[in-house]
Amino acid sequence: MPSGAPVLMPQFCENGRKVWMLEEIGLRDWIFDIDEPADAPRLLEAALKIHQCRKP
Repeated sequence: MPSGAPVLMPQFCENGRKVWMLEEIGLRDWIFDIDEPADAPRLLEAALKIHQCRKP
């Protein structure tokens, strides 16, 4: 976030406050529901995108 480091937030229902915070600061695209099988491909795609764009 401030340091420019990417954040992937694999969340579950008990993560209420942290998820709300990330949503409020506009990071909804980086929140993934680990209890929802449909989010698995999104999580993998985001992780691969971070890996491909990292600076050596």
